Amino acid sequence: MPPEFEIPKATADKHDSDSVLETFGKSLINSAIQNPINSLSQIGSEVSGLKLPELHYFDPYVSSDGTAKFAQQAGNVVGMLVPFMVAHKAVGFGASKLNIEFTGSMLSRTGEQAATGALMGFALTPSDDGFSGRLKNGLVDAGTFGVMGAASSKLASSFASTGELPLASRIMRSSLFGIGSGIPGGFTNAELNSIVHKGKLASGTELRDDIASFALLGAAFGGIEAFGKKSEIASPSEMRARFPRYSEQQLDIGRTAVRNELAQVKASAEDGRSISVWDKFNDSNLSDAQKERVLNALAAVRENHVSTRQRDGSIDPDQEKNWIHTQGEFGRNIDSAQRMGLTPEQTEDSLIGSMFSDAVKHKSNFMVHHRDGREGALAFLSFMKEQGLSPERVNGIGNMILEHQIGPPGFMRMIYANNIAADLNLTRGNELSAVSEKPAGQRSASEQAELERLQRLSNEYDSRASQLASFNGSGAEWAQLATRQAFGRFVSDEEAAAITSLGEKIAKPLDQRVVDTAYGGKAVELTDLERSLLQRTGNDNWYVPHESTPWYAASRSLINADSIDNYATPGGFSKLVGMNGPETDIFFRDKTMNESLASPRRSFGFAYDIMTPEGKALADAELAKTDQAIERARERTEQWLREELKVPAGEPLPDIPFWNSELAYPDRGPLENEWWKLHKISERTPEQQQRWSELRYVGLTPEQVDQFLFAKRIREQMVDELRREQRVDGSLPPDYLPVMRRPPLPSVQ
Repeated sequence: MPPEFEIPKATADKHDSDSVLETFGKSLINSAIQNPINSLSQIGSEVSGLKLPELHYFDPYVSSDGTAKFAQQAGNVVGMLVPFMVAHKAVGFGASKLNIEFTGSMLSRTGEQAATGALMGFALTPSDDGFSGRLKNGLVDAGTFGVMGAASSKLASSFASTGELPLASRIMRSSLFGIGSGIPGGFTNAELNSIVHKGKLASGTELRDDIASFALLGAAFGGIEAFGKKSEIASPSEMRARFPRYSEQQLDIGRTAVRNELAQVKASAEDGRSISVWDKFNDSNLSDAQKERVLNALAAVRENHVSTRQRDGSIDPDQEKNWIHTQGEFGRNIDSAQRMGLTPEQTEDSLIGSMFSDAVKHKSNFMVHHRDGREGALAFLSFMKEQGLSPERVNGIGNMILEHQIGPPGFMRMIYANNIAADLNLTRGNELSAVSEKPAGQRSASEQAELERLQRLSNEYDSRASQLASFNGSGAEWAQLATRQAFGRFVSDEEAAAITSLGEKIAKPLDQRVVDTAYGGKAVELTDLERSLLQRTGNDNWYVPHESTPWYAASRSLINADSIDNYATPGGFSKLVGMNGPETDIFFRDKTMNESLASPRRSFGFAYDIMTPEGKALADAELAKTDQAIERARERTEQWLREELKVPAGEPLPDIPFWNSELAYPDRGPLENEWWKLHKISERTPEQQQRWSELRYVGLTPEQVDQFLFAKRIREQMVDELRREQRVDGSLPPDYLPVMRRPPLPSVQ
């Protein structure tokens, strides 16, 4: 620290009676308040030519007592935090006025800390040598804090944490990094002080004292910084494997692949023309540095999607859908950000959040893919600390990804409520079977009580079924009873009511009371029972965007874009048509193609409710064009059917299940949930594969099995034709291939 902080102003005997705590306090007040005030007073005197008063109530003194000396040193260091924070705020304010962005990279952080030190040394440190002394103080502090900033940035990027850390661990970790940065900072301070003020190198004592002081200062800085963060997350090993650190050469190859593919995806210009998503991105308000960061992230997301291959080497169909959707959503997000007037920083964050929102999504994790997407984003962004994203922005991006799961609300209500009920019924059905098989004398008291409870629920279910079979009451009463019965055999009245109330909250997410989350965002307020039921889906919270958060506008733009691409574009329709019909999901058993095409329209209505006004205007315009695209795709699919079935033009098509007549589905009865759980397992054991095969076509005749398989081909053809409508040249998407040589993943799915 500058010598003015260490010059004794009083003798020790005057303070012999001071306790250690009093010594610490006086030194703290001198460093935090008295010295900055005196410095400003001196500047005022020099500018005005009038001698302004100074404060000398808490002047430091020389002490020979080791404990008192340490108390002075500690108080002095802790007090220095105040002028440093003031200078830091002033530098940040000045940078914003000059349109200077401190990005968080090592170079940027070094410059920011050096500027802060220079301002503190010049303006908030007393000097008896006028402006010459102030310039020297500024030079010393600029060098000192610049070195500390560089060291801190290097330590943080080199030793990323490996999990979600509690507050105490975060403070300890950050304080250790602070000590690590304070040691070179103290060395630099001692040498610069001695060279600038004395014209010689520092003595061993000066080096020792300054290194100790700045190590303590660094620890204090680190602890305060960690305490101010809501949470620090580092992703598990799976996410590090999915999104590893790539070399610049690998990223350059990935950016080229992304650029070429975005150039073939349609976007909309302001005048209604169709341009490519690449053109839209290139003309956005992002700087060149921001564009490169965004493309680096998008290249990593692309590599994760297209590296998931099937046994025959082709891309996994779900990941192909995800990558196509990500490209389309990327363009819609640029549209939304422009309409909403987002800043370049908000736009960049929204684009990165958008691409990671479905970055880790597959059959078995739909209910939690937003959480996995967040972890994937944090894994990759932890490697980008030196490229310009601050921890606060990374945290905001993570929250946006969690919040995007609210849409479309009506669809989410159905999916989550049905899955909760299905899980209760499957789990308890298995429990009942297991306990029932035990001889009565071998059951524990808790097992017997559970058996009786489950039998009671089962009997109540049968009683309701009998009432429905012979019901002669009003339509409203019948609907109420049927709704209750739909929850299944093993769901209690209390649980059915809680599933309903949870569903209502999911259906109207922006109208609910909210609570704070561990990540600094907001979530819907839930009852204990609602939360315990939601936990059956792998979730503890239902995250929602909220205007009190810094990332609110960027999050709303992301949600706009996700909704528009999914439910108002040919690409979105291709995705959802591909997700409906035979062997897609237990809830999506569409009997005709018209039902599958109606699904995005239903969800569009739900999604519309949570769009901003700007998003609604964009969605309306896109849907009008998409209606025409769907008809063109339908005509080409019908032509394909005529060729497959050899039906001449002009003659009517025969009844074709799933196209113009209803498709028959397998009837697995109580084994339905069991089969779907097996179906969602990517790598089934031989026993699981045999069971899956046994149940696959239960209830279908050989002819119906053939129709069922042909229906899947019809769906694939319609999906292809819809995808053509989203392409600039009307072609099918290419065979997306990995290009960045990501190491193979461990078995994680």
